[in-house]
Amino acid sequence: MDVFDRAQQQEEFFRDKSLAKQLAKTRPAPGKTIALDCEDCGERIPEMRLTVNPEATRCIKCQTAFENKNKFGGAD
Repeated sequence: MDVFDRAQQQEEFFRDKSLAKQLAKTRPAPGKTIALDCEDCGERIPEMRLTVNPEATRCIKCQTAFENKNKFGGAD
């Protein structure tokens, strides 16, 4: 196993850990409802967005800004 294989394994580990943490944050505990407010701006997430993506934690505007920020290597 070379340096690139180890780097790929490490990246996969941290990505999976991050995804699991995000899912745990967005999935409601039994008996609780899903998040209805954007985690960034606090505005109500539109019902249509939650219908299409029930695990959404941001409104479209904030999600777009988040993705654009991270597309260029910005931190969360």
